[in-house]
Amino acid sequence: MKFIYALAFVAAMALTAEAKKKSAWAVQRTNDVKDRLERTYGKGLVGMMHPETGKIDPTRFGWDNRVTGGAPLGSQLSITIKKGLTIDGTTNSAYWLGFAKGMQYEGLTKD
Repeated sequence: MKFIYALAFVAAMALTAEAKKKSAWAVQRTNDVKDRLERTYGKGLVGMMHPETGKIDPTRFGWDNRVTGGAPLGSQLSITIKKGLTIDGTTNSAYWLGFAKGMQYEGLTKD
């Protein structure tokens, strides 16, 4: 019984312990993300703030996406299978079609 109490005490201490030293990878990753955001939104992330309220404006997060021109991902995605058959990538049917296609396992073939 004493062993169980000791084990529970050690487990509780392990859960409450915090890392004192950040890893070099975590520091480097944080600096990389900070640099990338500052290149996009300006020093101190001033381009991310609403000019009147001074708080972060979520509507500004899309304008920096140069791939879709600021549109949400998937909003311009449509695939034409054959003439007259186009699948819009934003619908539920496209999601389930992709899910079903992804669940088909063909296995490895030997040549």
